[in-house]
Amino acid sequence: ETSPETLWSVASKLLLVTLESMDDASQISNLIQRVGVLERHLNPMEGSMTHLPLSCGVVLDAIWDAISSITSSRETTEEIPTLWSIAFQTSMLGHLWDEALRACVHNPLADRKKSDLKRLILGMVEAGALGKIVDMSLTVNDLSASMLGDPEIIAEGTTTTGVDLFDLAAKIIEEAAYEQASVSLGSETDESAFKDRPNYWGCLYTLHASRGNWRQAAYAMDMCGKATANSVSLSNLAPQKAIVLCKSASKKIMDDACLSAQACVHALSLTDRASHRYLLPTGNNQDNIPSESRLLTEEDLERRAARALALRMYSMDEYSPDSVGDILKSTSRDTIDSLAMLGYYDQAIAVASGVSSKRKGLPGGVDLFDDALKYILCTYLVPASINSRVTIGGGRGLERSKVTQICASSSACALLGSTPQSRITPSSVNFASCVSNAQSVKALEATMAMHLLQQYTTAYSVNCRGLAHDVASAILQSGDVSKLPLWLKELCMFGSSTLDGNSGLFGHQPIPKENSIIADPAGLMRLFIKHHQYGEACDVVVSILSKQLSCSKDATSSRLPEKGSIDYVPYDLIDMLWNMIESILTTTAQSNSSGEDVKSQVKSLIKKRTCMENALEKHFESLRISEEGLKSARTLSWA
Repeated sequence: ETSPETLWSVASKLLLVTLESMDDASQISNLIQRVGVLERHLNPMEGSMTHLPLSCGVVLDAIWDAISSITSSRETTEEIPTLWSIAFQTSMLGHLWDEALRACVHNPLADRKKSDLKRLILGMVEAGALGKIVDMSLTVNDLSASMLGDPEIIAEGTTTTGVDLFDLAAKIIEEAAYEQASVSLGSETDESAFKDRPNYWGCLYTLHASRGNWRQAAYAMDMCGKATANSVSLSNLAPQKAIVLCKSASKKIMDDACLSAQACVHALSLTDRASHRYLLPTGNNQDNIPSESRLLTEEDLERRAARALALRMYSMDEYSPDSVGDILKSTSRDTIDSLAMLGYYDQAIAVASGVSSKRKGLPGGVDLFDDALKYILCTYLVPASINSRVTIGGGRGLERSKVTQICASSSACALLGSTPQSRITPSSVNFASCVSNAQSVKALEATMAMHLLQQYTTAYSVNCRGLAHDVASAILQSGDVSKLPLWLKELCMFGSSTLDGNSGLFGHQPIPKENSIIADPAGLMRLFIKHHQYGEACDVVVSILSKQLSCSKDATSSRLPEKGSIDYVPYDLIDMLWNMIESILTTTAQSNSSGEDVKSQVKSLIKKRTCMENALEKHFESLRISEEGLKSARTLSWA
């Protein structure tokens, strides 16, 4: 079977008439006629890219023969520019980029040369020939400025030095990117339009990265993100004509926004000098940019990248809004709320961390990150951990499993390195606590959420003071559980370290150790009393005082108050607890209609109060012994 390119070669030879009696004009006319016939038959072959380049090569050979014949005859003819234009169009049709550049450069018409060069660069971008653009920019670095037909370049006197193809290609691609960004997405809501949309900003990023111009590459990705957001905002200028993008279009917009933010911070981090890792605002509307956005530091870009990644994750959820514009222009507070509502706790905490580092609070004031973290855990994770029903979408009654999101958040939290628990997987949770019916999924999710709550509370309590107390308060306020988890009680009572002889009982350590969690047993007592759990408050007193008594007496007697070693016991709070229990016992004794459950609770309360009284008696006895030891310790310290 004969290949198409062979047939084209035979046809080209048959169209060539060679007679010795023909003059130069007739031969040139025959060569030009052959070019015209071959060119007309190329159009039906546009759909076949397998043999099209080879067939285009046959046509180009015919064009070169015609141009060579005209040049050697030294006759003035107007066909030379036309032949170079046909050569350019044929090369573009067959994706023969080197031949297209040759035809563009040798065209004697400056205006056509300039337009063809722009068509060449943009055609290569649309065809995905990114590598060829990079190769050309490295090899072709001296184009005559007079060939470009640009009056500004010619006026600058660069006709002899030439113009770098790299700079010219970057300028052409950047202009096309700005032009594309100014077009609304209203007419491109179908899937095919977004699929065929050229990525000019990505090509510009690749072009600068090939030369190691990382700041320029970062600028390209910065503008890509802004252009993506601008294209969405332009499509929503007319509220009466609401535009609904298809799923693939929405996904591509979020992918572009996330990728541009990540690539921007990555490119900027590759800049050699750390003092140059910043971006200045671009464009003509600099006065309209807020003051905090006039200069973007590396930290600003990292925060933006974390938020973009969280928004992309949020947009992929089935319960996220259909409008991509609403997602992109949502405030940080709304973003945190939406992410936490759907179970993306790690992404919500990442966004909160970025907001906190950008807007630092006043010295001694409430830290923004601490406030946001407590809101995320207490408002969303605590209800999920106690199997409480949380609706999605503000009362629409939508519920769904968050097992996948909890596993991902647990893995991310385990990377912090400050939590003793390993990451949570469904197989690591004890299924014995789950029911064997439809409620098993909810019970499993609640168990996993409680493990995640323990991870977050333990990891962030080091820097977020009072987090464990707020989590405990949220659990008790829910009313769905009667007791706090054991790990949370111990965290509130003893912190991250065990109680030793250097502790201050109910008081805080004067100088906390590094990476240590400050305990607040007195605050836990008040919390139990507030929620009428007086027996639990008695257990707190017993636990603190009993552990103190288990320490060695030598360690106790060696601590001097004048050196800051002070033991604090809230006697007034304990007295109030004792009186409240006494009031309950008196009221219950006067009531004759008490049931068996009430009597059982009263007996348990009396037993716990008795244990508290015994612990106090032993504590007072240890104080007497400690006073004698302190006298000896002072004598030794003064000696």
